[in-house]
This record gives sequence, structure tokens and C-alpha cells, in this order.
Amino acid sequence: MLSDVEEVLVPAEAIQERVKAMGGEISRDYRGQAVVCVGVLKGCVVFLGDLLKHLSVQARVEFIGMRSYRNEHNTGVVDVYFGMAAHAVEGRHVLIVEDMIDTGGSMRCLHTYLAALRPASLRTAVMFSKSLPQARDVPVDYTGFTIGNRFVVGYGTDYNEWYRNLPFLAVLTPAAQAAHAIKGHQEETHDARRGTG
Repeated sequence: MLSDVEEVLVPAEAIQERVKAMGGEISRDYRGQAVVCVGVLKGCVVFLGDLLKHLSVQARVEFIGMRSYRNEHNTGVVDVYFGMAAHAVEGRHVLIVEDMIDTGGSMRCLHTYLAALRPASLRTAVMFSKSLPQARDVPVDYTGFTIGNRFVVGYGTDYNEWYRNLPFLAVLTPAAQAAHAIKGHQEETHDARRGTG
């Protein structure tokens, strides 16, 4: 798997230091309040797990599933495939926890979706934010790292569901991207034949 990595953009040690600092910032801002952390599946899992260890306030966890990628391309269409009950967030302080903001389309949709459930407050923590013009108007309260517009994997981010377990943020080799593009297509075809796609 490491041979598939062309370049490490953010080392594991830097990520862990930043997550700890973000946990401190969030804990100060929510002092005396309980917070509902809404993790955006599946990319949030690694970041959310680490962040929870550094929160000193009472925290509850909920999940929502959204996707907009096929291979390394953003489709521009946001699909909510796993929602949550309104009572989980209504009248509560909500913190969205997301691994990556790219164009911001998914986050805009999520803010609209959660705001309609009437939380007491709504904030966002993102580990990686791409420096794209269209993402500038997306409401983000806590950012781990701002990165360039490159397709990346690791620390929860994936390529066709692979590489989430890398402890750092990286760029794949062209050969690895090509190999997993083929695998992703084969898996989608297999799932469609089984009726699970």
C-alpha cells in the first residue's frame, strides 16, 4: 500500500497535533454545553474518533451519509444515503465533523438539511479544506489544514473506498489511481448485478 503513495502532503504527526489543538478550541467554545457531533460518513470516521478523545465537554455522536464522488471526480450531485431522526439534533448544539471540503456543495446541502431540523446552534469542523474559490463561502468554524486542489487519500479520505487507513494525507501514484479506477468499476458492476449498488 505504501508503494502506491507518490507524495505525503500532511504527515501523521502534524495531523495528530492539529486534531488535539482543534479539540481544545472546540472544548473552549462549547464550555458548559453538551454537543452532538454529526459525522459525515464514511470519511469522518478516523477524524471523529481522534477528535472525540480531545473533547473535554459532553459529546454525543450521530452519523449522516452523503457522497458526491465517483473515482477521483466530483459528480456535482449530492446523494444523502443515510439520514438521521430530527429529535437527534433538534434544540441541541450540533458540530458537523467532516474529513474534507472540496467544492463545498455537499456541505452547503448538509447545512440546509440540518438547519431544517432546528438545532440550537450549528458549527462545522473539517480536517482538510481545498483552497477552491467556490468553497470560500462554505461555513467552517474549525479547519485542520488547507490544501491545494489535488486528489488526496488517507486519514479517512479514500479512492473508491480504499486508502482510508493511511495515517497521513497523500497523493497516489498514477498507476495506483488507474488500478483502483478499474477495481471501482468492477465492484460497482458486481454490486449492480447483485442488486446491492
